Amino acid sequence: MNTSPNIAPLHLARQFRGASWLSFSIEDRASQVDTMLKRKPDRACIRTGAAAWCDMRAGFAMAGLLVIQMLLTACSGILSSEQPAQQTYLLEPVSLSAAKSSVKGQAALVLVLDAVPGLDTNRIQALDADARLNQYANARWPDFIPEVLTSVIRRSLFSSGRFSTITSGSSVLPDSWILDLEVQQFYGVQMIRGSTARVSAVIGGSLRCLEQDYRVDVSSSIPVGEERLSVVVQAHQQALDDVTRQLWDKIEYHCEN
Repeated sequence: MNTSPNIAPLHLARQFRGASWLSFSIEDRASQVDTMLKRKPDRACIRTGAAAWCDMRAGFAMAGLLVIQMLLTACSGILSSEQPAQQTYLLEPVSLSAAKSSVKGQAALVLVLDAVPGLDTNRIQALDADARLNQYANARWPDFIPEVLTSVIRRSLFSSGRFSTITSGSSVLPDSWILDLEVQQFYGVQMIRGSTARVSAVIGGSLRCLEQDYRVDVSSSIPVGEERLSVVVQAHQQALDDVTRQLWDKIEYHCEN
């Protein structure tokens, strides 16, 4: 004998009819629960004297409906998120030119660039007063910082006309110059109250050319005049332009004698 409560499964079937299942309102759930509470025990429960048991099962069913309601509400909140869309920002190369008096033909350059731990990411970041790296919400570079800066610096140096090739691979020709760099800072710097005061770019490494090795250290600090993401990104661009020009000046100084 079937003693289960007479509960129509309509509310379950409607869940699988596309996106319309999200249209169930709180009033729909309240109406269903109210109906269940007012429903008299079915005839099978009356005949068997198990009305109390049927009421308990009805309570379980009511609790199930409430759980379903909470799950639907949570899902709806995720799908209707008002967070802004992810923004990807592009850094551009800077145009360089070789000094006419120093041009002695084109050289092959191998560019190797890495980043310190914490900067090997595609997130745009800021260092706060407590030495924590914070991420600007929904703001990213197109790739991880080493890949982005390798591409931008390579194109910038190539624009000088001084190099026949600039590669970032591990193979090195006998007469190749080698620029081995590490990004040590490339982020916003926040004040105690949390606003971005400036953007800092620091790159260190070594340069090998004409069978000589040289230490290379370049840095730039660009103030941020307004707490807007586009202004912060522009400060990153200016800082990158600055350190790239410094790298080129050092290459000319050490390798054009």
